[in-house]
Amino acid sequence: NDLYDVHDIMVSTKAENTRPTLSGIANNKTYGGPKTVTVKDASGISSARYKKNDGKYYSFDISKTFAKNGKYTVYAEDYYGNKAEKTFTIKDTTRPSVSGVINRKTYTKERKITFSDNCGVKSVKLYMGSKVKTLTPEEIENGIELSGTGSFKIVVNDINGNSRTVLFKLK
Repeated sequence: NDLYDVHDIMVSTKAENTRPTLSGIANNKTYGGPKTVTVKDASGISSARYKKNDGKYYSFDISKTFAKNGKYTVYAEDYYGNKAEKTFTIKDTTRPSVSGVINRKTYTKERKITFSDNCGVKSVKLYMGSKVKTLTPEEIENGIELSGTGSFKIVVNDINGNSRTVLFKLK
């Protein structure tokens, strides 16, 4: 009468040597807008990190979107010690967009104005005569409505230092 069950255990002596994949980017390529990098490996990812320029490494989970200008190095390691690394650059030169008004145009009724940018709007300032209003994040996301009369200037800045200025009038 056996007190123990006997089980066969299979142990593999073959090492897994497939490097993780870093998808969404090509090594040493420059992109004009945001890029999302996804790391994958059949055995799982033990470490995914990135650094900007010559800065320190930061960890991320499986996927990370990069939008700010700079040179990035992305590194991944699987549970067997296989490593992969790619370097790429974000160089955004696209100016933000303003919809609802056109530069140097005069309007006779209220205007709904919206803002956008391929990498992200950082700030919007609205100049009304001698007054300056910095828009809130909600106003930037949802847009604003302007009515009344006067001369207006809108200055939109993106996260990479690109800007657009629109001058217009309401009568």
